[in-house]
Amino acid sequence: MKLQRAILILVLFCCCLLHGQHLTGAYITGNFEVNNRLDTLQVYCTNSKTGVVIKNFVQEDYDTMVKNAFENPVDIVIKAPNYTSLIFKNKPCFGLVYFKNLGDLNGNGTDEVGLVFSLPDFSNLNTFHVYTYQNNNWVKAYRFPVNELYLYANESFIFKSDDGKIRANVYLSGEWRQEVITLHL
Repeated sequence: MKLQRAILILVLFCCCLLHGQHLTGAYITGNFEVNNRLDTLQVYCTNSKTGVVIKNFVQEDYDTMVKNAFENPVDIVIKAPNYTSLIFKNKPCFGLVYFKNLGDLNGNGTDEVGLVFSLPDFSNLNTFHVYTYQNNNWVKAYRFPVNELYLYANESFIFKSDDGKIRANVYLSGEWRQEVITLHL
């Protein structure tokens, strides 16, 4: 049983590596402002010291990538025309591992954005961040711990249920559960 579990974890880890990790240049569309107009948000990663756009984080080996992430942190910029950019400065990371339009979770007429940083570590534990655009600025609405492996296992990771509550599919103690979360706005 332990061997089967170890093999499953290894397979999931390999799937993560092949699933387009380290997003840079990725984009999503949605109605992020109360104007009923579709807009496109795009992620750019730049070297924090030089400002040069980073197109690919993949290098010869993971140890070298981790070392470079700490020696050359990045600025992650999420931008769209007519929006204030959402900027994360001087982050030791490989961009984003998850970037998605979550839909209008809080019923304010705009779509929320979900993102997870691709951290330079040997762990799959991370933090899921939810942002919303209000009064011409991005506001962090919520964050919660997440296992990166399970972001790929479930398309509807965070969603608004029929009862109007916001729920996240989480994997705890060997089973999937839906947890109710509250956006802080």
